Amino acid sequence: MKKRYYVLLFIVAVLFVILNSLGTIFYGFNGNIDSCIFNTIGKYWSEGYLPYISLYDHKGPLIFFINMLSWKFFNCERGILLFQVISVFSSLVFLMKIAMLKLGNIKKSIAFTVLTLGYLVITYFGGNMTEEYCLPFLIATMYFNLKYLKNYTENKIVKHSMKHAFFYGISFSVCFLTRLTNSISILIGIIVITFILIKKKEYKEIIKNALCFIGGFLMLTIPFVVYFTYNNAFYEFLDATLLFNIKYASKSASWLLKENLLTQIVKFLIYFLPSYCMIPIGYSKIKKGHKEVGIYYILLGIFEVLLFASNRMFRHYGTIILPNFLIILLEIEALKLKSIIKKTIYATIIFVSLFCCVVFAKNQLKKTFRTDLYDNVILSLNSEDKNSFIMWNGNVEIYEYYNIKPYYKYFVTQDWHASFSDEISKDMYNTFYSGDVKYILFVGDIQNSLIRDVINERYEIVKSVENLNLYRIKYDE
Repeated sequence: MKKRYYVLLFIVAVLFVILNSLGTIFYGFNGNIDSCIFNTIGKYWSEGYLPYISLYDHKGPLIFFINMLSWKFFNCERGILLFQVISVFSSLVFLMKIAMLKLGNIKKSIAFTVLTLGYLVITYFGGNMTEEYCLPFLIATMYFNLKYLKNYTENKIVKHSMKHAFFYGISFSVCFLTRLTNSISILIGIIVITFILIKKKEYKEIIKNALCFIGGFLMLTIPFVVYFTYNNAFYEFLDATLLFNIKYASKSASWLLKENLLTQIVKFLIYFLPSYCMIPIGYSKIKKGHKEVGIYYILLGIFEVLLFASNRMFRHYGTIILPNFLIILLEIEALKLKSIIKKTIYATIIFVSLFCCVVFAKNQLKKTFRTDLYDNVILSLNSEDKNSFIMWNGNVEIYEYYNIKPYYKYFVTQDWHASFSDEISKDMYNTFYSGDVKYILFVGDIQNSLIRDVINERYEIVKSVENLNLYRIKYDE
């Protein structure tokens, strides 16, 4: 592909991030709690503090590492924009390669690639989320899967590239080191390819590819394992990356069990459209004689729908199924529809995506975050007081906004974290019960909080503004 096409895709990536990243239309507080958490941990990791030991969150370390690099290189929150652009650009390159498998026309492939961003606008959610950084690896993996299935179907090539298997291992590691459930499409591809190799009795190929996959996984995972083991934090790393999330998944109720079910169903149909559409597309492929590709699409659709239906519903979860949307567009293009119908569909996607960009930016810029509310409480503290400060259940962005390092490692959504793990609940309680933080800013209702008795016994209220209550440790301690 000529360089000018890469330049074009890079420009598109930059424009997309400018229009959709909270890093560029940031006003007052960020408003995206996950991104704020990753940014806070990344910032203090860049200053020598250790994730999970100094600051805790239940994600794999790679997301913190990316945010740490942004602070190391640029020493500001906006540094993350570079990594967002790299992520979107890489995703576009491999989307284009998938389109080329079907269309064989570079200009047309780029047009459909850019059109695919219409779905990403809906799920991007301000960016700097785990799904965003997994996306290039997921799309590249799907490209290698489809390329193999194409060669198998059309050219009867059974052997699978060990280089690609090695890359699958790296991709799976990226998901493991951020959010493991993002790896669903990788696992489906491996299952389908393994089935073909078993069918053709290529057992040596299976073993060689399995070893390459493990090698790719270990290449990225081992450095983090060694780092946290060396710093006596291996269990904390493993718990936050895997064990806590198993508990979280087992205790999380599906959105199907929540109120306003009709509204939830409509959201599900919009957010995850590319998944359930893969099922009829797969059936159509089987009918046309492309059995393996059809099975691949159907399995993708079924397991992704089950994943999204069994969990809480956040639209950014849908980011990982972006390549499915491209598949849908390519299948629409292959249909024998009138040109005017196709153009109407494509024009609608463009209109909706641009409309969503405008609405998103407008809503963010007009949001009235209560900085005045926090100002009334936090600005009354001097520099020494801020060095002994923790917030309970409030907006995590205040740490960055007021340049405060959290005093304890449990620094955000504490009651929420405690509700999913007895071990964390106990450790969190002991941290606050035996700790010596001078000020606790409690946000919300204290009655059902984990540390209610700690507050009542050891602290006294010194300031109260609406739902913010500032407590100071009693001097007679």
